[in-house]
Amino acid sequence: YSPPPYAAGRAHAFVHLSQGVVLTMELYLLRHGLSLANTAKLVTGSKRDPLCAEGRKQAVEASRLLHHFGLDGDEVVRFVSDWERARETAALAAPALHFTTDARLGETGAGIVAEMPLEEFNQTNPAFWTAFSPDRAYPGGESHAQLFARVLAWQKELESTLPPEARVLAVT
Repeated sequence: YSPPPYAAGRAHAFVHLSQGVVLTMELYLLRHGLSLANTAKLVTGSKRDPLCAEGRKQAVEASRLLHHFGLDGDEVVRFVSDWERARETAALAAPALHFTTDARLGETGAGIVAEMPLEEFNQTNPAFWTAFSPDRAYPGGESHAQLFARVLAWQKELESTLPPEARVLAVT
């Protein structure tokens, strides 16, 4: 089995030890399957939006990815976003495995426009993307800089609480 190159992300967090040895924490990211919000082409949808039928198939197929990368063993630490589509993806991809829910892994909180069609949002907020600023927040929501800060806080917590050679899977 050869997974498609876009199917999973892998990042390394390097921890330098005093003896000059570098141990690598392996961090694997698995994005949720296609959701009803995705098919409706909403800005982001809400935390409640489930997977659509195709997304459920994608999540089941992801179990092969998890096995291919050895992420179905007991030594892997697993996290999942509190968004329904991510939790559903984790449950379908690895029904027998435990995932710790962490809200910091959730999508950008798009506030009052979350369930607005993306095309409508782009028409009513043309400068949002054309003059992109990571500090610009969605109306009533958060900015991409705030998203980055909360995910970085999660990652820093991993580095301070897990062994340097830990293998981590996050379903977002």
